[in-house]
Amino acid sequence: MTQAIASVVIFVLAITQGESFPTLSSFMSWPVVIGLAIGVFMNVISPLVTIWAFKYLDEVFASQLFLSENIFALIVGYLFYGEMVGFVSLLGAGVVVSSVYVMNKLQTT
Repeated sequence: MTQAIASVVIFVLAITQGESFPTLSSFMSWPVVIGLAIGVFMNVISPLVTIWAFKYLDEVFASQLFLSENIFALIVGYLFYGEMVGFVSLLGAGVVVSSVYVMNKLQTT
């Protein structure tokens, strides 16, 4: 539902800003084809690797590892896109790290 709403909103905004409709030739440039191929590959491999990881890891530990994605998103955003990390983002990362630490301590005791 969220994806459908976002698509409609972006479509309407593009039309109001004077963007032209994309044609088939717009999708045939090599950067677009490579980007689509990488996206398809990653969307196929990611769930398979996730399922494989849950077979060999403790479920609680594995789900906590997946929570660390937010921290890596902050790092990648800063390094590759120059996004500034704000106080709220740092606070959220701290909550994730501390909750993973506490849950692992509770699980081992």
